[in-house]
Amino acid sequence: MKIYSVLLFFILSSVGWAQVPEGVKSYAIIGAFEKELNAEKLSKNYKDKLLDAQVKVNQANGMYYVYVNESDDVEEVRSKVLELRTQFASLSEAWLYNGNFNCLHIPSDQLKKQEVSEESKGFGMEKLVHDVEEAEFEREERQAQAMSNPSVPTKKEKRISKPEGTYWVYFNVYNETDLNEISGSVKVFDDERDKEIGSEPTHELITLKPPNNGTNKVKFESDIFGYRTEERAIDLDEPLSGDSKDYISVVGDSIIVDFPLKRYNKGDFMTMWNVYFYIDAAIMKEESVLELNQLLDMMRDNDNIKIMIHGHTNGNSHGVVKHLDLDDKSFFSLNGSHLEDKASAKKLSEFRAYTIQHWLMDQGIAEERMEIKGWGGKKMIYDKHSSNADKNVRVEIEILEK
Repeated sequence: MKIYSVLLFFILSSVGWAQVPEGVKSYAIIGAFEKELNAEKLSKNYKDKLLDAQVKVNQANGMYYVYVNESDDVEEVRSKVLELRTQFASLSEAWLYNGNFNCLHIPSDQLKKQEVSEESKGFGMEKLVHDVEEAEFEREERQAQAMSNPSVPTKKEKRISKPEGTYWVYFNVYNETDLNEISGSVKVFDDERDKEIGSEPTHELITLKPPNNGTNKVKFESDIFGYRTEERAIDLDEPLSGDSKDYISVVGDSIIVDFPLKRYNKGDFMTMWNVYFYIDAAIMKEESVLELNQLLDMMRDNDNIKIMIHGHTNGNSHGVVKHLDLDDKSFFSLNGSHLEDKASAKKLSEFRAYTIQHWLMDQGIAEERMEIKGWGGKKMIYDKHSSNADKNVRVEIEILEK
């Protein structure tokens, strides 16, 4: 760690310093958002906690920054950042921004270069130690900034017109607790026929075709593993009618649908519909990774969460099954060095729960936070010969502690 910092210090010293723009100050940033509405919500949330949280857009990347301190003294703001990280668990990724909201973060060393240029001639060991520590903190600043403010791709040109007879809809899905935006999808239903007609991504302006059901009434349902499902019913032609105005806003031709989501509570069950296993195997298919990562995020968000992983099969037949070899850990490929045993359906379902448990352990989740149970075909939700029989093959997550 220290070797890296020393190298970083000498690299920064040798490449020269860019021109520092006018009006640069230092700010303690507690959040950065693509959508102004979410930045305003975070600001209000912390104003309620007696922090003077303000919002300003950074013209360099189009992100809305929420900050709680502004000063010409970078050290004062640095201390404020450390104080925020300690005072609020939810602000553990607060970071220092130096700039004028027309540029990206300027390393603190650049701001100090002119001040120390004379004394930097022939500096001694004491100053070297100081500069190494400064470089170390700057590295941490950049790491925190990368997590809070990921690079934003160049924005597409704004569409000036939408196809006739369609609707522009934006699903603003976020964590109700910390107001962080959540990526995932939202199911779209014909509300008159109660029929699913599609699925659309969150945080993208999508073009929605009318359901052609006589009323243009639709229902949206959040479909993000690890969070409780929320529904929104609206009339596309009159989106602000009735109770819809509580969670709908209209900006120009676009309908903005708010989805503040809550994590599951103790005793809740959730089904991992998008985790898939090979036939007669406790080895997952590669497309399972997305939902596994959502489960991992939930476990990382709260270290107190403990879960039971329930495995289920379609029927109760016996046969030879492949299951995980811990010396190989090929979670997603049948080409690995797997173990084979003749096993019951109950044992196969237990093997599948075991595979997910060990995948989570491989990502750093402690074993004592997870229990596993195999049910075989005892809790099927469809007849094993029905068209929906494949849904009997599933894994459920039960929240034991939170």
